[in-house]
Amino acid sequence: MKYSTTPGVLQADCLKLGKRNPKTGKAHDFRVFVHSIEALLSIGLLVWFFTYPWQSLCVDIARQHLFKLREQLFYLAMSQRIGFDDQAYRGLREGLNSRIRLAHKIKIGELITVIPLINNSAPVTPGIVNVIEAVDDLDLRNDLRNIYTEANRVLVMHMIVRSPLILVLTVFAPLFFLVEIISGNVRIFIT
Repeated sequence: MKYSTTPGVLQADCLKLGKRNPKTGKAHDFRVFVHSIEALLSIGLLVWFFTYPWQSLCVDIARQHLFKLREQLFYLAMSQRIGFDDQAYRGLREGLNSRIRLAHKIKIGELITVIPLINNSAPVTPGIVNVIEAVDDLDLRNDLRNIYTEANRVLVMHMIVRSPLILVLTVFAPLFFLVEIISGNVRIFIT
């Protein structure tokens, strides 16, 4: 170890700025190498986090919300507001069960690739929305509609949060744009 020209500062020869490689003439800086390794490790850790633990956490949270909605539907039938054999109850319960069962497969990429493949010539069966709208009791219809709407909201939020790119585009990009507008860096022309 050598002492630097600044009193009281001890520097190792390999970390000293300005030391040149005799063959290339370029300056050595061990810190650049260390920062590069840190950056690569950080990127690798982020990729691992969003690939494994984040995906499992999102699936578990979505399933938990769907279980609560299914429980609300069950309590409607237990209180005899709707029958267990009613078409609206069965259709909504089957829809919730399929969402719970397939939550680990539902991603925005799969949705985008499957939509063009849907066959429009398939026989049309009355959808759950039509069955819910056919319920006579207005309060029950509103409760069933709320359960159905909340299940769809959970599914959409699940797809958004599960995709890091979509999450950045839908959450952080608008916030960044808002900050830029407030700071005056972006001008909005209103006519």
